[in-house]
Amino acid sequence: MQTVNLFTGKRHDNVKFGQQAEQRVGQSQREVAGNVSAEPGAKVPAGLAQVYFGAGKPQASAAGFDAIRDLVVGSVDKAKYTQATEVISFDEYLQQVYEDPKLIRTSAQRIYDMIIDGGRKRVQVDGDSIYTYDFFKNPLVKADALSGMEKPIHQLVESVRGAAAHSGPEKRIILMVGPVGTAKTTLVDIMKRGLESYTRTDEGKLYSLQWDLRGEDGKKLFDDLPDVVDSPMNEDPFLVIPNERDPKAPNEPSPRQKILKQLNENVFLPKFRQEHGDEIPPYTLQSKGDLSPTSKDIYNRLMKHYGGDFSQVLKHVKAKKIALSETDRVGLTTFEPADEKSLRRGHLTGEVNLRELMRRGTDSDPHAFGYDGELPQGNRGIGHFDELLKIPKPLLYPLLTASEKKKFKPDKFPLISYDGLLIGTTNIPDWNKVKNDKHLEAIRSRIIEIEVPYNEKVDDEMGIYNKDFGKDAKELGIHVGPHAVWAASLWAVMSRLAPPPNGITLLQKALLYNGEEIKNYTPQKVAQMKKDVPEESLELLRGVSPRDVQDALSMALNHPDVIDPEEGYRSIDPFLVIDCLKAQLGSGGVSNLTKEERKEYSQMLADVETEVKRRIKKDVHRALAGDESDLQHLFEKYTTEVNAWLTSEKVKDEVNGRMREPDEAYMQAIESKLGVTDANRAEHRKTLMQQIGVKTFSKQEFTYKTDQNLRRALEEYMIDSFGDLKLPVLAQRGTAKKEDQEKIEVIKARLIKDFGYDDHTAEIALTIASDPSNRGTSRD
Repeated sequence: MQTVNLFTGKRHDNVKFGQQAEQRVGQSQREVAGNVSAEPGAKVPAGLAQVYFGAGKPQASAAGFDAIRDLVVGSVDKAKYTQATEVISFDEYLQQVYEDPKLIRTSAQRIYDMIIDGGRKRVQVDGDSIYTYDFFKNPLVKADALSGMEKPIHQLVESVRGAAAHSGPEKRIILMVGPVGTAKTTLVDIMKRGLESYTRTDEGKLYSLQWDLRGEDGKKLFDDLPDVVDSPMNEDPFLVIPNERDPKAPNEPSPRQKILKQLNENVFLPKFRQEHGDEIPPYTLQSKGDLSPTSKDIYNRLMKHYGGDFSQVLKHVKAKKIALSETDRVGLTTFEPADEKSLRRGHLTGEVNLRELMRRGTDSDPHAFGYDGELPQGNRGIGHFDELLKIPKPLLYPLLTASEKKKFKPDKFPLISYDGLLIGTTNIPDWNKVKNDKHLEAIRSRIIEIEVPYNEKVDDEMGIYNKDFGKDAKELGIHVGPHAVWAASLWAVMSRLAPPPNGITLLQKALLYNGEEIKNYTPQKVAQMKKDVPEESLELLRGVSPRDVQDALSMALNHPDVIDPEEGYRSIDPFLVIDCLKAQLGSGGVSNLTKEERKEYSQMLADVETEVKRRIKKDVHRALAGDESDLQHLFEKYTTEVNAWLTSEKVKDEVNGRMREPDEAYMQAIESKLGVTDANRAEHRKTLMQQIGVKTFSKQEFTYKTDQNLRRALEEYMIDSFGDLKLPVLAQRGTAKKEDQEKIEVIKARLIKDFGYDDHTAEIALTIASDPSNRGTSRD
């Protein structure tokens, strides 16, 4: 497929262009690889020879090499490492628990605190009051930053809160459902990365159970076990405290529950009230798990060895500080479905360790069991199950038990306690299949569904692309013109919307969803419009994926019009982006579209292109009208006239200095842009001056920027005032009058300085503004 750039006239074969780009990338990769090749005859740079092949260090680069070596040696802080892996006695651990009971939090409680500690803010979204969380807006890894998604994130945190409070969600799998490219996995990754960092802090630290099986003489107590045995599931040392009720008093709490009650009533809750006042605590401390079979066997052996003296047993209990880590599979795991024949139950629950089986002779020995499944390794953290509903049904049942009973059952072993947050991700067709299958009720009833749709706001969609595309363009020294990313974002959002109600276009509906104002549509009316969308329309659950748009933007970055060293502009304009989006549609790059849908999406692109031209023309008119000081002058003049009209006073004329009556024509010209009529003119003017008075009384400034409607009215008034000015067609600039040429250069300079254009995109803007066919706005 070929496309023609609107302003260069160049024609490009997009398929051939893509192949050439791949060849260039492959060649570059081979060249880089060749620089460090160890093949016979290959020439290796001297500096790299030292690093890769141990050759003698070149004298000239000795200082540089020493500096790198110092960085390598100093990359690990010995003091921090020692502190992070400290091992303390059970008494020391219990003392820390008493001073800070949060040490024994469940996984959900720790995750909830981590999110809340980042800060939150209550906002109104479509008439609903929800929280936004800085933890997700400003994650540790900036590349993970999310744009939009306020509602799904709020629902996710509320589910975690419920799990922390043991009010029901702790017995469910949280399942995030949505189309491809909605950052479902990124949400989970943000929490994982957060836990990796949080558990290395004093606020989020946690300990794992460790058994020291040496006697006072330093000799082994048990020949078949190592001197030191770490908990295979990173169990909380608190679990060694018995949780069995006295058979003679079955209604009395267990020893562990008695301790928990004292910690909650005497330490945790008073401390919470001291810090948070009358706020209701989100949870109370709980501990219901049992020791793993391995730890239980060691516990029983020690109890037998000491004749039931639990105080002696506790001398062998240690607490080892740990930090959760997905790389090391410590409390953070990800399970992806594979071929059904290659998956075993043991991949989830763990299974017998063949080496230990050979030593012990029986596959039911607790020390023959290997805790390498996703559930035991994800204990005390997060277990993420990607494409959860693609996991074969026989393997789903251990997850259902783990979610509801907080235990899992390996073959030939008892139920094993589990404390982890189970999160799944899936697509809409797989979820609908489960919802509609009566035989899958057991699975469906153990799931909390969180719908993760595409973004509905163009600004949020832009946030996705600016994160990577904007960064890449900046690193390559490529200027991204105004409206370029906006055009791609608007098209993506339009493709996801249900047909609009009568009276507005699909493009206008997208702008309304983005918070822009269109006559006769209040925020309340827009919120109701969203609620009235039929569920079967799948609004925001279908359409163009951000991945398809990102592919088009990548094509723009490598387009010949941009990268050509002789003729390239080093600038991406919105029409180049639209060309690349057309290429994606024409070549089948946008997946799963019918012929009719491709035609429909092409028309949307044409509408976007028209709207881009309108907005560019508006930029030129604003540049033509003047700068912000001119707007401020118009505002001051308008408020002065209104105030004089309300107080029946006269105004000093700016031109001749004489006192005159308020300029009614001027006031009405501004007010016509605000939709003010004769019927409500007096009320409007009175309300405006009251607002100014309130701001002034509270020592706040009221400018034209304070009221966005007024600002737009002033801008439109300025544009109308200069609407009779005609720009010379650029093709005739050589024969234009000197004063016209100078005027064009002034406008161009303003576009570059105040509106984000560069020389290339400013030329395009002036060309569009000189075309009489580009008239009107999306609000017409």
